[in-house]
Amino acid sequence: MIIQPREYQLNVFKNSIGQNTLIVMPTGLGKTIIAAMFIEKFYGEKKRSLMVAPTKPLVLQHARTIADSTGISENEIGVFTGEIDAEERELIWVTKKIFVSTPQVVFNDMRSGILDITKFDLIIFDEAHRAVGNYAYVDIAQEYLKYKKKLIIGLTASPGSSREKIDEIMANLGISKVIAKTEMDEDVRKYVKTIDVKLIKIREPDGTKEIVNMIDAVMSKLLEPVKSSNFSIGRSRKDLVATMQKVINSAKEDRSLFQLVRRITAAIRLDYLKEYIETQGIDVALHYLEEMEKSQDPGIRRAISMLSSLDEFATLRTKLMLAADGYTNPKMEKTLSIMESNVHGNARAIVFTHYRITSDLLMDYIQKNGTSLKPVRFIGQADRGSDEGLSQDQQKKIIEDFKNNVYNVLIATSIAEEGLDIPDTDFVIFYEAVPSEIRYIQRKGRTGRSRNGQVYILVFENSRDMAYYYSSIRKVSRMTQTIEDLRQESGSDEKEEKSDVQKTIFDF
Repeated sequence: MIIQPREYQLNVFKNSIGQNTLIVMPTGLGKTIIAAMFIEKFYGEKKRSLMVAPTKPLVLQHARTIADSTGISENEIGVFTGEIDAEERELIWVTKKIFVSTPQVVFNDMRSGILDITKFDLIIFDEAHRAVGNYAYVDIAQEYLKYKKKLIIGLTASPGSSREKIDEIMANLGISKVIAKTEMDEDVRKYVKTIDVKLIKIREPDGTKEIVNMIDAVMSKLLEPVKSSNFSIGRSRKDLVATMQKVINSAKEDRSLFQLVRRITAAIRLDYLKEYIETQGIDVALHYLEEMEKSQDPGIRRAISMLSSLDEFATLRTKLMLAADGYTNPKMEKTLSIMESNVHGNARAIVFTHYRITSDLLMDYIQKNGTSLKPVRFIGQADRGSDEGLSQDQQKKIIEDFKNNVYNVLIATSIAEEGLDIPDTDFVIFYEAVPSEIRYIQRKGRTGRSRNGQVYILVFENSRDMAYYYSSIRKVSRMTQTIEDLRQESGSDEKEEKSDVQKTIFDF
């Protein structure tokens, strides 16, 4: 190989070559290098390999890594992202031995008959935590598993916190063994950089709690008829959605119940407004409400019409506008302060925001108030109303400019959490806490790769922010314990692995 694999990569490779294995390793430890080792071994034995990855940028990134780390020419690797027509793909499928593709292309070509999945000897599923539900990974693996003497390797940094989800991933991919590496393992420790995580608690201005209480009161008024019709209503947005489905099912026999659907839909919109206040700030919340009022979407217009019929909502709206007048968002102030204090020279930072609205307003705030920063907004490809998305070429250009220090701050939505080859950064800021352990790990993993990193998590005190933060921490802890349990059950013996590391190199 051109790139000399690290000790732990060799250990993982050696101990997963014989059976379908889920490899769990922290972000930045080089799972793709392990994939390349498998592909090179099979290529040398005249066997065919397929690696699937969930996004186009990841597919292109993996193809380059395989070529760079093995010496195999990129011309010998079939790369499919949906841009090559079926007739040309059909020829490529039968003439090459190595492929990297999105799962959608593989699934569609299996279904149309131009791809015989049984011709492969190895399939590697990157971001294997996606192998649940109706995701294409499941159909691909289930068809492949019908045939014996085939190898499946799953790669992930974050399989999930529940044993049930990990068991589902393992069942769907036919996994019989789990190999998990952590930063504390002896063969990993010397390669790991430290990541200092700081929780920054921020106090919202006086009056915020009053507005939140007013939203609760309007929601109660909205939902009174729903409760009177004997439908139970839980506390979360997920509960509201579940109740709405029950109402819709009942309304098939009693059409008068359909008016309750409008009320629940309006309540869901109010809950989003409440979340904006509790996690983003009053200015962002007001912007969200104004965007709803201007929307031409029929569902949103019906929700606004329902809300506008309530005197309590008019009072709430007036209160929100008064609170936003002269308001300075304390999270934006803190974000700017952290970056101005730390981002100097060639240092780079990523600020993650859950909502596009926030990324837009934060970009404007930094441009107006920053002195030494060079920010750029990084969002997905889809348009959101008047907010146009970035094309794939635009995304690639921004990442390249970020790497070359044309920009030193990336203000990014979830698009930057997973699936893009973004350069290592010195600082990562969570504009808000995220309740998902997978998203927490992916965000955090954008720093601390080639050098030590810092993570700042901004939360409003006594708010949904704090609940989301503690939820993610609990889930990460459960995931760590679940993975350790699986590692023990798999019978992985680290001491045996380390005794003859040099013998694990397959004549690369």
